[in-house]
Amino acid sequence: NSSFATMTGRGGATAGGEIRDTSLQIDADLEKLAGKLRTFLEDPPLLGGTVRADVKAAGQAMSATIAFKGLKVETIGPLDATLRHEGNLDTGAHSVRLESGKPATVQITAQVKKDDLRADFKAESDLEALIALFPGKMQIKPVGPATLAGRLVKQGGRMKIEQGTLATGAVTAAFSGEVLEKSSKFDLIADVVPAELTRWMPELNLRGTNIPLEAAMTLEGGKMAATGKTRLEKLSQGTVWTVATGPMEFSAAIDGAAISGTAKITDLAVTDAKGNVVKDPAVSLVYDLGFSDAAATLRKVELTSTFLRGGVTGTIADLKAAPEFKDVRASFKYHPERLGAVLQPWLPGKLEGTEEKSIEIVLNGKVASMDALAILRGAKGTADLDLAKFTAEGISVSGKTRLELADGKAVTGAPLTVSRSRSPSRCRSIWS
Repeated sequence: NSSFATMTGRGGATAGGEIRDTSLQIDADLEKLAGKLRTFLEDPPLLGGTVRADVKAAGQAMSATIAFKGLKVETIGPLDATLRHEGNLDTGAHSVRLESGKPATVQITAQVKKDDLRADFKAESDLEALIALFPGKMQIKPVGPATLAGRLVKQGGRMKIEQGTLATGAVTAAFSGEVLEKSSKFDLIADVVPAELTRWMPELNLRGTNIPLEAAMTLEGGKMAATGKTRLEKLSQGTVWTVATGPMEFSAAIDGAAISGTAKITDLAVTDAKGNVVKDPAVSLVYDLGFSDAAATLRKVELTSTFLRGGVTGTIADLKAAPEFKDVRASFKYHPERLGAVLQPWLPGKLEGTEEKSIEIVLNGKVASMDALAILRGAKGTADLDLAKFTAEGISVSGKTRLELADGKAVTGAPLTVSRSRSPSRCRSIWS
């Protein structure tokens, strides 16, 4: 007996090691356990609920049932669950089943022989009930049933995942992999349903044909490399725009704190709400980033397309607190009508014109957050804008200007052409 648990048992073993009929029962109050931990741990875990464990063994056979009532760990829970295990040391056969009602049911059937293992697993869940156990932890809200299944095979130093499948309303996938002593590799084939994904994240407002995805990943010597391909046959965001592509390919490599890669899109076609179509035979992104001590160094970020081309370099430090821009430079050329069609879902107005324009931005200084308004208020720097005609709520603005960012203000002494209903005027602008 203790202040948080009691244990009773009977049985034993012969001198030769044979287990006689043996049973053991343990009851524990996790909240009382947490109280005990507070006496000698500076930051003890927050626990709640009770646990009862019943363990039985006879000869080579064994079984265990562990029942959790009102289980809470930190902010997770409460959860009622039962874990059952039956096994035989002689045959190597084992069965494990976890039941928690709607949140999850897990079944594992395994065969163990010395260093070899063969285990079939299947997990089923009601995603809404599962996510409810993690309040405030998930940005997405998955709904509907989910099933995860597969086989784990271990032979000597090699472990393989075979026949892996995932089935949800939004994503279905097949996966496999192999883990060796010094390297690992994994393969994935998936199908994403845009309308169902929107049920998880309503702000996406996506509709269209299913999106196929193939990906492969390797891990070796602390380095990770991934490649993949997909295509969009027809993807719409509400009635704002529809996008279609040919093959899309991506690659990524992680080496310590460095991340680099590429993304390529062929035969991009964006159709706006009025039926205007922007086509681009090839869009490419190349990036090389470094991370250290909550800082990100943009060594190379380059975009190439017929609607926008250019890049960004520089460093953003102290990302976990008050971000600080250190010589962050963005230089882009854009085609107004094409860029306007691509950005239509996020633009409050309309960009017009077919002549290529430019944007040059240099930023330094600390800001409160990475929000656009916070950057304008806190950063120091300049923005040289060659603004194509932009119209919102009956007012059109265009022209070349330089914004000086300092002391929470964006000041320009260069004139912009501002017109409302056909009456143009010239203005000097100050925003704070």
